[in-house]
Amino acid sequence: MVNIEASVDVANHLPLSLYVDTCAATLAPDVNSHPRYSFIDQQGCFRDSKLTGSRSSFLPRVQDELLQIQLEPFLFHGDDRHTIYITCHLEAVPISKTDPVKKACSYNNGRWRSVDGDSYVCESCGKDEETSSAKPAAYQSNHKRALKSQTRKKRNDLHKETTLGPFVFLPWKTLKTGNLK
Repeated sequence: MVNIEASVDVANHLPLSLYVDTCAATLAPDVNSHPRYSFIDQQGCFRDSKLTGSRSSFLPRVQDELLQIQLEPFLFHGDDRHTIYITCHLEAVPISKTDPVKKACSYNNGRWRSVDGDSYVCESCGKDEETSSAKPAAYQSNHKRALKSQTRKKRNDLHKETTLGPFVFLPWKTLKTGNLK
């Protein structure tokens, strides 16, 4: 698992909660490059956690201004570089201004759950699945993913885009067959 932590300095602000609007993996540090796999979208729905066999998730929140995720490593189909960059759009929201659109939701035990305990905010994560057409096979695959992403949002001082990487994910061999996954 890849552990990623984001935080916001609250020293000069009112108390803030940190959220991830979107996160996308690419083969280059440019978030607009292709292929691109959006594993968090819709202002905090951790899509990767919904894939069969995925253990990706937001970790339980320990501080409002801190957000931790665990991402299951993967490779893009047909790429042999094995380097991945992750770009996330982060937003800090004053705790006093609760926004029902902001969320940090993972799919666990058959339903969407919020790291903040108020899982009703996660209902929009499931609604997108009901209204969208069938996803391409690459979306369903647990180890070979490639998708195109959504649009950029307006930014202010409580919004930040950050890119991490490169991460190197090497294919692993199964013990039984010796085949690469």
